[in-house]
Amino acid sequence: SLGAAAGKKGKRAQQQQQQARGDGGGGDIFGGGGGDGMMAASDGAPGGSASSDPVAVACYALNTAEYCAETAEQLGEIVKGKIDAAYVDQVDTEKEVEAFQEVVAAAIKRIVSTIDAALEPALKKMTSTNWGALDAVDDESPYVRDIIFALRDKIPAARGLLSPSYFRNLCDKIAASFLPKFYNHIVNAKRVNEMATHQLLLDLQSLKPLFLDLPNVKPNADNATGGPPGSGDDTPDSTPTSGADRNDPPIKPPATYIKFVTRHATKIEMVLKLVATPTDMLVERFKIMWPDGTRQDLLAVCALKGLRKQDQLALADTFAGAQQAGPP
Repeated sequence: SLGAAAGKKGKRAQQQQQQARGDGGGGDIFGGGGGDGMMAASDGAPGGSASSDPVAVACYALNTAEYCAETAEQLGEIVKGKIDAAYVDQVDTEKEVEAFQEVVAAAIKRIVSTIDAALEPALKKMTSTNWGALDAVDDESPYVRDIIFALRDKIPAARGLLSPSYFRNLCDKIAASFLPKFYNHIVNAKRVNEMATHQLLLDLQSLKPLFLDLPNVKPNADNATGGPPGSGDDTPDSTPTSGADRNDPPIKPPATYIKFVTRHATKIEMVLKLVATPTDMLVERFKIMWPDGTRQDLLAVCALKGLRKQDQLALADTFAGAQQAGPP
């Protein structure tokens, strides 16, 4: 039967539809009860139901669309097996399957954009910091605590609702979105003094393990409060907790994900260490630490150090001359 062909995924999707409605009936997972679809539902007003959470709504939509895509294809095969051979070629569910797959892609995109939006205030706080005048170092900056809080607020919900393959894909996209932004916020700073380089390196030491173990990040102590970090007992620390603490096995991130996060974190660390390098040693260190670095990369480091324009150009000329001379 069709029900047997659909398997357990159909039951899961039906249960999630009921959860999304919140009251057990009326409305649907896309509109949360009379809205304008999934995108409108994700902006719904707080009401205590799952449908007021944009991440949950998008997860429900994704799972339902995935189930519908599989079922549509299976249904086509079942129909072909029951009709006269002369009509078999007229049965084609490809367009329907593609339409549901587009919903899956839109749902993933929505989840990523929601998490990006949750992280944006922290990045703005980072940008507003005067890194050229920092005179003290802390274990981690306030914006780092905001980042940790935001990820703990969003990631566990997605992990509990998505299949492992889609959740891995989501973590890939979140890391691919955030880490380049973090790098750009550093290199676009007006100036970073020596104290600030130490602080940003400490911040990176908090963020790198968080992203390396992003699939297993634990929820905030009390998500129900919805308060910002520091407003109560839900203030996060910087140590992720594995899935074992949730009574389920931890998720092992793929090697490609580990490599991606490590590569971006290493580049950020390299830039900060170059900024902290004494000026008279900068060109030599730059050549060693950034073998494929360009003249523009060196000028960017010089600008972060706060060097005068003429000093920047002099170092760039020295670097260009060393490149032309080649290895000794």
